[in-house]
Amino acid sequence: MPTLHVCGLRLDDPFLRLLAQLMPVRFEAAADAPAEPGVRLQVANVDSEAARRYVGASLRMAAPGPQGTGPRGEVAFAAHAEVPFPFGGRRLPTNCPDGGAPLRLEAGESALASRGDDPIWSVAEADGRVHFRSAMPWPELAPDAAFFQAFNSLRFVESLPVVDFLRRVTGTDTPAPRPLRASFVIDDPNLHWIRYGFVDYAAVVAHARRVGYHMSFATIPLDTWYTNTRTASIFRDAPDLISLLVHGNNHRKGELARPYTPGECTGLLSEAIARMARFSQRNRLACSAVMVPPHGACSEEILSAMAALGYAAACVSSGSLAHHNAGRPWTRLLGFNAFERIGGCQVIPRWGLKNDVDNSVFLAAYLGQAIVVMGHHQDMADGLAEFDRVAGHINSLGPVAWSDMQTISELHDPRSSAAALGSADPSHRVAPSRNDPRFGSVPVIAGMRRIATEIRDRLTPMYSRMFTS
Repeated sequence: MPTLHVCGLRLDDPFLRLLAQLMPVRFEAAADAPAEPGVRLQVANVDSEAARRYVGASLRMAAPGPQGTGPRGEVAFAAHAEVPFPFGGRRLPTNCPDGGAPLRLEAGESALASRGDDPIWSVAEADGRVHFRSAMPWPELAPDAAFFQAFNSLRFVESLPVVDFLRRVTGTDTPAPRPLRASFVIDDPNLHWIRYGFVDYAAVVAHARRVGYHMSFATIPLDTWYTNTRTASIFRDAPDLISLLVHGNNHRKGELARPYTPGECTGLLSEAIARMARFSQRNRLACSAVMVPPHGACSEEILSAMAALGYAAACVSSGSLAHHNAGRPWTRLLGFNAFERIGGCQVIPRWGLKNDVDNSVFLAAYLGQAIVVMGHHQDMADGLAEFDRVAGHINSLGPVAWSDMQTISELHDPRSSAAALGSADPSHRVAPSRNDPRFGSVPVIAGMRRIATEIRDRLTPMYSRMFTS
């Protein structure tokens, strides 16, 4: 395990401790004081031949300070070999922290990133050793902060030099998978008609074919009681462009985060499987065995039950997962790995279409994560222009394999062996618990709520036209 000597920080610094949990690295207090104010990490030894060039390497940063507290600004990354994929040559807007004077480059030193005309991240090589500097303050975190809170679309520029330095030293800076993996996921639509709210399925297919992307629709098992034949045909004819995955069971508030007994978890999830399997067989449509929890609410207990029942994965944001599992130690590590495995279930992260999505795309590609961008039918109120833009942004990173979420789960983790619902005999699944009145039959309140919600969603485009014409 590599050992790094630390100056200017306590060894119990929250970010330092978090990094030691995420990567195979040991931190020790340096015997000497830093030659100048700030933080210094220096490599004492490494444990792989690939990382040998980093023996004696160092990273120097400004003293600790709060993250992203300064004005919104643009960071320009140099087209330099030491700038990690996919940042090289890119300009990204982000919240920049206050504090930390711009770097004054010394002889033989190259800028890796700049804010305006001011270098903020640099590299130099001297005596066969590589040295990095950052003008950014060392990220100051709360004791219980999670990785995704320090490294996200709004604030990452101060963390990136540290994370990248340690990934190099520990040999965990494996190249991003080629091709990259990506999918749009739209929550809620069903197949009761050729449109759902602002979603026009045929238009999506035509646009996806022209631009080059895949869109997965997270549909609610409760809604599978009826399928329009024309809509089913649209999906059957374009499985490479549009697909389905599972969105809860009845779409109740906090449906997958409630304090269920193990038997109730099994009953709820197996009814969702049974409904989707019947839908798939009746309409000759495969559905990814991937769960999108309604409103991102999902507990560790539900994830354990999903793994036992054969779901391939869950797809939920790190923030939602942490919120609904507060106090669980593993929540602090969310956001770093290509995927998580919680309760034996693969969890694939996703990001909202409207939340600095361009930066999220870069960070996902950097960490080797699938690029899963989620939205709702309302995001198509002005047409598909935003999906056109985001898909182009993703495709600009290099080869991209756009696909359904079942395929992404299998490429992401070869251990994922669940079959797509409708593509295999589902008889091995656990049957719904008929003794619990919430499962095995349609709850009246949940059914009425879904009908009301669907009516609202389908009328929204008409109201929108009325009030904008």
